[in-house]
Amino acid sequence: MNIIINGANGRMGRMLTECAEAQGVGIAARISRSYFHDDDNQTFGILEEFTGDADVVIDFSNHSETGSLLGYCVMRHIPVVIGTTGQTEEELARISALSRSVPVFLSGNMSIGIALLADLFGGAASA
Repeated sequence: MNIIINGANGRMGRMLTECAEAQGVGIAARISRSYFHDDDNQTFGILEEFTGDADVVIDFSNHSETGSLLGYCVMRHIPVVIGTTGQTEEELARISALSRSVPVFLSGNMSIGIALLADLFGGAASA
């Protein structure tokens, strides 16, 4: 599997890069607004600069990039995992519309602890 990490220089992007490398997952490209030079030519300043093959985009960038992210994924027919938070109602509607064209996984929080708390509170509320 080859992934594109959008928001690669952020905390989650760096962690995802480390995990992918440790697990032997291929990184097709790293996208970062705070572009830095790398020796393997895998890092780009904007998503549209990468034209190679990839199986999925994993997004931990900024909600303000939602439009370009969705356009890229539709144009390239690439599934997307969106871990970015703070989307507006309009951006959420665009994400929903995109999900009719390509697979989308949207999660406002990737933390196992938060998922566990949400499950516990859901159980407590029903009791």
